[in-house]
Amino acid sequence: MAQSKPARFGSRCELREHGPTSVGPNGPACIRPQSVRLSFYLGTSKGQGPGTERLGSTDTDTESRIGRGVRHALRLELVSGRDLRWRADGHMAALHRRLIVDVLGIGVSIGSMKFTYFAAEMPVIESAQTENAIRKAIGRGEKAAEMRRRVTKLGETAKKAMEPGGSSYVDLTNLIPDLRILPFPSPALTGLPPGIENIAELSDSDSVNRFMVAVPGLREPFSRLLREIRPVDAVVSDYFFPWTIPVAEELGIPRLVFHGTGFFALCATAAPATPLGSSDTVVLGGLPRRVVMLRSQMPDSGKSPPAFRELFGEIATTEGRSFGTVVNSFYELEPDYIRHFREAMGHRAWHVGPIALFGRDGTLLQRRLRPKEKQEDEEAQERKEQTHEPTGSSSYLIEWLDRNRPGSVIYVCFGSMGRLGAAQLAQLAFGLEASGCPFIWVVRDSDDDDAEWLPRGFKERVEDRGLILKGWAPQTLILGHPSVGGFVTHCGWNSCLEGVVAGVPMVTWPLYAEQFFNERLIVDALRIGVPVGATKYALLPAERPVIEGAQIETAVRKAMGGGEEAAAAAEMRNHARDLAEAAKRAMEPGGSVDGQEVGTRRPLHVVFFPFMAMGHMPPMVDMANLFAARGGVAATMVTTPANVPLVNSRRLPGANISLRILPFPSPALTGLPPAFTAAVPRLREPFSRLLCEIRPVDAVVSDYFFPWTIPVAEELGIPRLVFHGTSFFSLCAIAAPATPLDGGDIVVLNGLPRRVVMLRSQMQDAGKLLPAFRELLGEITATEGRSYGAVVNNYELEPDYVRHFRETMGHRAWHVGPIALFGRDGALLQKRLRPKEKQKEENEAQERKEQAHEPTGSSSYLLEWLDQNQPGSVLYVCFGSMGRLEAAQLAQLAFGLEASDYPFIWVVRDSDDDDAEWLRRGFRERGPSTEGVVPATLILAHPSVEGFVTHCGWNSCLEGVVAGVPMVAWPLYAKQFFNERLIVDALRIGVSVRATEFALLSSERPVIEGAQIETVVRKAIGGGLGEEAAETRRRARELGEAAKRAMEPGGSSYVDLANLIQELMDRRLSAAVPRLREPFSRLLHEIRPIDVVVSDFFCPWTIPVAEELSILRLVFDGTGFFSLCAIAAHATPLGGGDTVVLGGLPHRVVMLRSQIEDSGKLPPAFQELLGEIVAMDGRSYGTVVNSFYELEPDYVRHFREAMGHRAWHVGPIALFGRGGALLQQRLHLKEKQKDEEEAQERKEQAHEPTGSSSYLLEWLDRNPPGSVLYVCLGSMGRLGATQLAQLAFSLEASGCPFIWVVRDSDDDDAECLPRGFKKRVEDRGLVLKGGPRKH
Repeated sequence: MAQSKPARFGSRCELREHGPTSVGPNGPACIRPQSVRLSFYLGTSKGQGPGTERLGSTDTDTESRIGRGVRHALRLELVSGRDLRWRADGHMAALHRRLIVDVLGIGVSIGSMKFTYFAAEMPVIESAQTENAIRKAIGRGEKAAEMRRRVTKLGETAKKAMEPGGSSYVDLTNLIPDLRILPFPSPALTGLPPGIENIAELSDSDSVNRFMVAVPGLREPFSRLLREIRPVDAVVSDYFFPWTIPVAEELGIPRLVFHGTGFFALCATAAPATPLGSSDTVVLGGLPRRVVMLRSQMPDSGKSPPAFRELFGEIATTEGRSFGTVVNSFYELEPDYIRHFREAMGHRAWHVGPIALFGRDGTLLQRRLRPKEKQEDEEAQERKEQTHEPTGSSSYLIEWLDRNRPGSVIYVCFGSMGRLGAAQLAQLAFGLEASGCPFIWVVRDSDDDDAEWLPRGFKERVEDRGLILKGWAPQTLILGHPSVGGFVTHCGWNSCLEGVVAGVPMVTWPLYAEQFFNERLIVDALRIGVPVGATKYALLPAERPVIEGAQIETAVRKAMGGGEEAAAAAEMRNHARDLAEAAKRAMEPGGSVDGQEVGTRRPLHVVFFPFMAMGHMPPMVDMANLFAARGGVAATMVTTPANVPLVNSRRLPGANISLRILPFPSPALTGLPPAFTAAVPRLREPFSRLLCEIRPVDAVVSDYFFPWTIPVAEELGIPRLVFHGTSFFSLCAIAAPATPLDGGDIVVLNGLPRRVVMLRSQMQDAGKLLPAFRELLGEITATEGRSYGAVVNNYELEPDYVRHFRETMGHRAWHVGPIALFGRDGALLQKRLRPKEKQKEENEAQERKEQAHEPTGSSSYLLEWLDQNQPGSVLYVCFGSMGRLEAAQLAQLAFGLEASDYPFIWVVRDSDDDDAEWLRRGFRERGPSTEGVVPATLILAHPSVEGFVTHCGWNSCLEGVVAGVPMVAWPLYAKQFFNERLIVDALRIGVSVRATEFALLSSERPVIEGAQIETVVRKAIGGGLGEEAAETRRRARELGEAAKRAMEPGGSSYVDLANLIQELMDRRLSAAVPRLREPFSRLLHEIRPIDVVVSDFFCPWTIPVAEELSILRLVFDGTGFFSLCAIAAHATPLGGGDTVVLGGLPHRVVMLRSQIEDSGKLPPAFQELLGEIVAMDGRSYGTVVNSFYELEPDYVRHFREAMGHRAWHVGPIALFGRGGALLQQRLHLKEKQKDEEEAQERKEQAHEPTGSSSYLLEWLDRNPPGSVLYVCLGSMGRLGATQLAQLAFSLEASGCPFIWVVRDSDDDDAECLPRGFKKRVEDRGLVLKGGPRKH
């Protein structure tokens, strides 16, 4: 495929030229001083945009889904005057070989190769065959010399073709007869408000709080500024400026967030924390490596000032709307966490650091500004000669450092905002003095007066070896000095990176924010630091425990390497120096910062919209948590203002979940109460507008009660998944026909996997529903088949009914539960959030216990009450958020609970009748009855709970199953009676209380007597019926364990969710490419006038778009004229073999039939694409070809005259590439000087990284002219391990010096290269990993 850099969609190319009339092979061309705007749309060969929108991946299926043909092509390396050889990496390559070998006579064929896209299908060419071709190509014989002469002449001709008056220059001017100049708008300047403008200038929390409240006032001025300086292509704004997101969105500008920390901290902040034993220690789960911390070191929003808490809330709600993240880090520092942040967490991110190297004192910047800096150093020398040099000035510091031995000084600095109390400052002074090390200690101006806290006589005792600086210090200048051997740091990320760049070990002393995470990276992952022993996260110095001087002394000695610590410290210094070198390389051309991917895969964006009811919202929020926890998924929760607290209370901290709020229809319109059901559909239009605003959206998961979301999603081409808040059993049973049994009230549900018997009075009857609900159910039935599928909160609890729903009833469905395990109190969530949540609960519980009265119903009181009861003795009674009982029934329930003699917790709704009316005197002494919402999963999971009286709502059923407790089934309405049959008959983990009537209103239900309630409670818990109850308990526990396994990696629900996410990913990918047509059409409308569109061969849909706007479309073919002619030529068999002759061409061309493209060898999507290309072949205005006339004149004429195509050759375009000869000429003075200076400096270093440009040039300079072979199979040419081994043998046997570029994705060279190959050829061969280099 023709080499081209990925171009921005619809990018413009402004071309200017002034000059006389020129003459080329096509006659005179008159150049007029006008302009044409060319809009280029390039179908990318190496990619189709960020992430897996690119070709160049490995499997046929992916390429088929994208719908892009692969046209591997030869890159013309004639610019350098080099002959071309082995280029058989695609169906055009065989044609190119005939041109190079037979027509131009500047190459040697390596032999016949088979046309194929895949390395595994290629016949292996033996090393002897390759060696022979190499010797012929660069040999010393007459033929080789003649070949070199021809290729050198063609190289010179290529250069001339691109110069003014050259053939390609003229052909391009023939194509562009008009030139128009568009004035570029000048940028406007804006001022800053007077007064305090930097948070570092503030010293008290109240001022900081006011500052944070004031900052969002910059939003409107910033918005006006962006409008003034348009066009703006991107905004990079700080993490603390979430308000820049809507500003950028309004103007259609992508916003990049700058995170002032590293990838490790970004990953760790979002990681779930699991307690390690019963101590304060926690393990951060889901990270590439095990990370252990103290609970007290974890961030807690409760420790932040109010303005910060509000800010963090806003950041969380807008997090997923940024285009991506820019991080001041480099790949070699934290590669596992960069991949984790991008791939597992699904963020688009770029590492662009360490930026400190480009700071005023940075190493690279010093090289570039050396003349100026050197002059400043000379001025400093003059100052040194003066009588007094102010302490703290750069020259004085350098002079002081010069007096100390290399690696002997410890530098102490806590950043611009790190404050220590007087007691801690005194202990730090003791530690530094006791360590015996020379030191520079930077103290904040706002710290207490040192006369108050410094030990008496301290300054006098350390004056020969210590400096105390007030305020700011040139940190990188100090750290970069050879005498500095250690750094006591607060672990702010900038300081960490500066320590890494300097290559010095660190003593880590984190204070707050993400600094404790950075400590773990420095100490545990990188092993370049020693912890001082800070244990508590605290913003205020007064809240931190004081670290003793002896402890500080020990840490400093460990880092600096005194005595017994020498060996460990030496190893630490080696690690630090290695990282420093890697940091420098990362910022140089070709380093990880330069060479990283331009984009990463966009997360799958799923929108969740729950029905506004307690039984519906918690599981939907938990489902969003579940999706987002997988990584690669961004979730958006949609709700109304009054429900925001509930959503926020259940969202996982750090999850990629944003919140969007739709205003609920006003009471004036709805008449609430009681018109709630009628009001909800009025959310349709706001929801539709929201989906348009937050596009792209890959799926909508909406509640069963929102059928109107189906047409909304259909209009926008978004798949809608329905969330069913019930079981597969109920979904099957509700659709089953009911047959009376013996003419009575009993019915049998037919067609189900097992016999299900119910009372007719327990069945849902539309006549029993309110009119609005009847209308809603009618709409649900009418639209049911239009959803993409169903998501069910279940697991293989009911495998027969899962299969029945999918196979017999024909529904697409995924079980992703029990989602309760991802609820706020769920077992899995407890593991992940326990450090933060448990700490908060324990602290609050301790405070309450100390009070005279503990409010009944609080979590800590309930747990304390439960702890007082024997295991397996307590009954939990709860009828959900909407289950109401009449006073008479409540009284009977109270009788039954009292008579059962079991301890119990009974949850009574706030709206139930006043308990003073129906509770017997003295009843409350038996057990707590709590009101409102209680933590059901927390109660059910307690060892003392052994039974659950439930209304059989599906969430409650699953919570009982997960807890492994038997249930007393007491259904009231809806699908609860079906769930009762599942619990009692199918699963046999419950006892029915024998409710007989489906009724929405509590007054319509018959009262169940207390004696009956007592009987079923005793059955469930085991009184008098031990064996049967024990079996029920055993089954319940087994199902609870199965539920946990289902949600773990490899479990049935884990796999089903993974399948759903992958299917949505695949759907997005396959639908993506054709969707570019409409945006491209809109773009052309926006940027008119346009005279010509130049689009890729693989973008045939641009033809009708251009035709609609009466714009000329030119096709760019990424190959040469020879191939364009040959591919259209008729192939005639030569004899009876596989050989064919291509007829009608200017020269005789012989090929193998296996080398010619066959549509049968292409994936289906490619076949369809090529059919579209053929159908539109004649509708383009003409063809632009990357070639030049002198290279293939016969075929330029044949393509134009014999085949009748309008065509222009405008190449070789490589001359205008980054390393092109003409561009080098234009930039020669500046670039050459800069390259030579940098190369000279690199040569002086002990080690030059293999693959950097200067090292390659130095290596090439050592070889005789014309002796080196360059081997590169392009960006997409893959070879199998066997062929790579054979190529290695041939390169070794040839005796020629070589540079061999191996693709990063090729098989590991350690596996495929012959044993000892690298060592045997190390003096004459380089093997480079990565893409090809032109220079």
